[in-house]
Parts: sequence; C-alpha cells; structure tokens
Amino acid sequence: MVIIRKMITTILSTSGRICSEKLFRSLENLNNSVINDVLNRPQPQINNDEDREAFEQNECQMFTEVNKLMSMFGMADPLQKIYITSDPIDNLPLFMFFLVNYLLPTFQMDKNLGILVKKKKDESLDYSYLLYGSISFLNQFHNSNTEIFLAYMAQYIKSGNFHISQIKDSKTQAEIKSEIANNVIFFEDFIRTSGLDNDYAEGFLPLSLLKSSNI
Repeated sequence: MVIIRKMITTILSTSGRICSEKLFRSLENLNNSVINDVLNRPQPQINNDEDREAFEQNECQMFTEVNKLMSMFGMADPLQKIYITSDPIDNLPLFMFFLVNYLLPTFQMDKNLGILVKKKKDESLDYSYLLYGSISFLNQFHNSNTEIFLAYMAQYIKSGNFHISQIKDSKTQAEIKSEIANNVIFFEDFIRTSGLDNDYAEGFLPLSLLKSSNI
C-alpha cells in the first residue's frame, strides 16, 4: 500500500510541477512560511484553558488545510507519514529485527539488477515490500524505535563479520557471508530510502570496513 501511495505521490508531484508550476511553487513557499513561522514565532501569552483551546484549534485548522493542499499536489512522503497512533510497545525494535532476519535469507542478490530478489519464484513476499513496510511501520512510533532497530542490525552484521573471520570451513563461511551480505544490503537500502544521512549510518556501522572485507 505504501508503494502505491509513493507512486501516486510521484505522479501528482511531477504533474503539478509541469502543469501548474506557479501554484506548485506557491504551495512550496506557503509550506516554508508556515514552518518558519512555527519555528521562529514568540511564545503566545495564554492565560487560561479557553485561550489555549482556541489557539490550538486555529493552529490545527491551518495545518490541516495546508496539509490537504500539499497532499493534492504530491508534496508529501508516504513513508514518513503517520497513519496510526498508539501507546508505546515494548520490544518493538527487537520484534522487527527478528522478523527482518527471518525473511532476509529468502532473498538473494541479482547482480544484473543490483537488488535482492526472491530465491524461489513462488514466494509471495517481494523485497521492496519488506523494505518499505519496515520503514513505514517503524515510522508510526517514536523515532527511537528506528534507532534501536538499526543498532540491532548493525551489531548483528558486525558480529557476523567477526564470526566469518573465525571460521575455517569454506562452505560454512560462504553461507554466513551470504546471509550477512543480505543484511548489509538491507541496512544500506533502509538508510537511503529513509532519507537518513550517511554520517548517521556510520554512527551505527562503518560500511567502509565491511566493503574492505568483501562483505
């Protein structure tokens, strides 16, 4: 569903830039103005609960209208959008870590396409579903869940890399190396697709060291 939303957003954004460039630029400026206003405005003087409620209602109405207009022109990222709200869930990053590592071995690297593809054609899960679904799901909760998930992935990759260096059996080494390679690819794709900085990724995992180790 997120992938379909992403495609629709791209089409709307491209059409808006080509067919209604002035309106598209106006919405961009409006959005930037609202963000700057929120970040730089002085704190309002609120003396009672009635004033606070009226202020929040006006703010919410403005944000809703701006968001509606921007969505109509594809100026939104479905991956970053929050669709649900819930109370904090214990061990959510650990659950996602186990789920991803359970599914990653069902994929293999296609050197012609440069992406992970299904090992068996009858498998129902596609790699893009796993990647986009993981990002979108984690974004529904506090961003600390994503940080912890990435930390789990990074530690697993580093541990696997060390384990490979200790194994002398070539067959076992190749199997573990293939599994860790899938994790590295997923980690890099997760960072890139989420729009996170490379410096942020390096804080979890020195990818340059893994590349030098031929992972």
